[in-house]
Amino acid sequence: MHLVPIQNRCRSGKTYRTADKTAKKELDSEFRSTSGESELRKKMCIPDREDIGRYIDCNLFDIDGTERTVMTLTFNAF
Repeated sequence: MHLVPIQNRCRSGKTYRTADKTAKKELDSEFRSTSGESELRKKMCIPDREDIGRYIDCNLFDIDGTERTVMTLTFNAF
């Protein structure tokens, strides 16, 4: 299982609706509201054999209210 950190910037007035729709998909190990450049931050659980880009595209980008999504993939811990 891959845990991919994702930040979402939501359209004005859509944060809570976007968060509700995202939470209902139950794809996250952690899901929080934040302040700053993004309103929502999550760690999305992606099965090992899935293509990360395709999985996120099919499961996250169809949620209405999302203006911008930023992923940060990490590789090695030092």
